[in-house]
Amino acid sequence: MASGFKVKVIDKITPAFIKRARKHKNLRPVFKKVGQFEMRQTRRRIRITKESPDGKKWQRWAASTEMARLRKGNAPQGLLYDTKELHDFITIKYDNDEVRIRSLADYSRFLQFGTLKMPARPFMGWSDVSLKFIKRVFKRHFK
Repeated sequence: MASGFKVKVIDKITPAFIKRARKHKNLRPVFKKVGQFEMRQTRRRIRITKESPDGKKWQRWAASTEMARLRKGNAPQGLLYDTKELHDFITIKYDNDEVRIRSLADYSRFLQFGTLKMPARPFMGWSDVSLKFIKRVFKRHFK
C-alpha cells in the first residue's frame, strides 16, 4: 500500500495568497515547482539529514535491527535507506490547485507513523524551508 500526504495550498499558506491564487487560472507550474522541491527535500532527509521535517533527529534502530543491518552490510546507508526503494519511489502529482507527494514503497506508512514496536521516523511533510520556498514561488508567479 502506498503512503501519501496531500496538502492543499489553503492548508499552509496565508489567506492573502489564497485569494490571489484563486484569481490565477493556471497554477500548475507553481505546484510542479513545489512538488519537485519537496521531493528533493524528502529524498535529502532519507539520504543525508536523517531527520523529520520539523528538524528532529530520528530515533536509532532497535539493537536487533542494528545487528541485522550490520550483518547485511548496509548499516552505513542510514536509518531509512536500506534498498533505495523508499528513496527512489517518492513521486509527485500536481494539478491546478494542489500537489501530492507520495511514497510508493509498501512500508512507508510504518516508517512515517511508526508501529507498536517501532518509533515513527517521519520523512514526509512540510518543513520551514519548504514553506518559505512555497511562499517565494507563489510571489514570483504573481508578479
